[in-house]
This record gives sequence, C-alpha cells and structure tokens, in this order.
Amino acid sequence: MLSMGDLGNSDCVFCAILRGEAESSVPYADDRAMVIMDTGAVTPGHLLVIPRIHAVGLEDLDEETSAHVWRVGHRMGKLCGALVCAVKA
Repeated sequence: MLSMGDLGNSDCVFCAILRGEAESSVPYADDRAMVIMDTGAVTPGHLLVIPRIHAVGLEDLDEETSAHVWRVGHRMGKLCGALVCAVKA
C-alpha cells in the first residue's frame, strides 16, 4: 500500500485531485477520505469516495481505511438520496 507521501509520484487522476492539481467539487472531506462530485454523472447525486492514499482497489487499503471509505459512501448516499427526494417534492 502506498502512503500519502507517494501521491507526488502518481499519474492517477484521483491523486491529482488530492494534491489540489485537478479541479473538483468536494462536498465532504476528512483526514482519510474525500468525496467528489462525478463530472460524468448519469444520475443525480452521483459521488465518488476516494481514500487519501493511492490505491488501485479496495484490496490495496488496510481494513480500517476500507471500512471508513464504505462508511462515508453510505452516509453520503443517504444524504444525497434525501436531497434528491426533497428537490423532486
């Protein structure tokens, strides 16, 4: 697994977002994960939750970080679902 310090050597678009080198809309961020709006979203409220370390897949993350990413995604999904319903009302 790579550490936050390894982001400088990565061509990964998500690492560039974490470094502040790529444009993004960030509705939530903490010390382990960042949530960004998907620029190619096909449904309202489509978000991407990215860990603050470079990883190709969840298997590259330690269990605590992986669980945190899923927890943030779950919470943001509930929030976006409520917001989309409110806008439709």
